Amino acid sequence: MTAESSVQARAELRARVFLKAVLPLLETVLAHSAEHARAFDGVTAQLCFSVEQCGAPSATLDFQSGRLRVLAQSVANPTVDFRFRDVAALNRFFGGSLSVPRVTGLAHPRLIAKVLRLMLSLQVLKPGPPPPSAAERALRVRLVLTLLSRGLVQLHLGGHAPMVELVSASPERVYQWTVERERIAVWLRMHLGRIQAGSGTYEKRAPFVHFVFPDVDAALKVFGSSEQMSGVRDGSVRTLGSPEYTRKLAYLMQCMDQLLVEG
Repeated sequence: MTAESSVQARAELRARVFLKAVLPLLETVLAHSAEHARAFDGVTAQLCFSVEQCGAPSATLDFQSGRLRVLAQSVANPTVDFRFRDVAALNRFFGGSLSVPRVTGLAHPRLIAKVLRLMLSLQVLKPGPPPPSAAERALRVRLVLTLLSRGLVQLHLGGHAPMVELVSASPERVYQWTVERERIAVWLRMHLGRIQAGSGTYEKRAPFVHFVFPDVDAALKVFGSSEQMSGVRDGSVRTLGSPEYTRKLAYLMQCMDQLLVEG
């Protein structure tokens, strides 16, 4: 692979994670924030995010009577279509840099404004001091954990070599993250080249590796630190299971974090 094609492949992987792991977090925001949910009460509309490039990833925000599903592809004749020149422009937009897409559907300015405000709720993922309220801190942790599990799935589906290697050789194994006090949990299941993520506790198999946080404040402390081991030493997180695969998963989590913040 040439240097140019390597850069393009990484840009496409980054776009995949933004559209298929970050954007679906808006479902979680609406499910756990009454304020944001009220803004979309009764709304039925579809908003697409796509790239003017054959084979590039795309996604659609599908609102049906105020309920949101994030679809993993474009739909025909959306209410609003945000179309980017290339994946680099899409990545700049989702990364918070100046990037203006071509917008079809400007006859719906209030809808566009509502959606952009909703998307700003994902700013909570960025490093910074913990939110003041317990509900906001819990939402931040829920979003971070959901992004971790879904993002790792997209690393695999997008061909990230270390993630592909781990999943392809894996017998059936479950990786679990749990916040005990607030009962927030997500899981990742791998089995011989197949991978899936979900919310809650995986009931059919004991975790092969289990990251356990006593509460959301401990989780925020760990996710706000560049050194996971400092959290292990002070009790902010317990890691149960295989030390070797704990390190492997921690490395892949760092790879995904780096992918999202670069550029």
